[in-house]
Amino acid sequence: MVDRDFEIVTVTDLRFERILNRAGWPMTRIGEAEQIGRTVAVAGIRGHIQRERRSCMRLRATLRLFGGACEC
Repeated sequence: MVDRDFEIVTVTDLRFERILNRAGWPMTRIGEAEQIGRTVAVAGIRGHIQRERRSCMRLRATLRLFGGACEC
């Protein structure tokens, strides 16, 4: 895996935002939270992060607890 800087821009629900925070991948919100169907969604950016194996493994482990998957 090659380490390099990149940005992630995402729209996600509040629950997944909390998962990202717990995994050490906090994001900066863009605008206010919005109701979309039965969930509340937020847009955010995680800027200038380095793709590190340790961070990716931590995110994968956290997502597994909630039945999710991640490809890093």
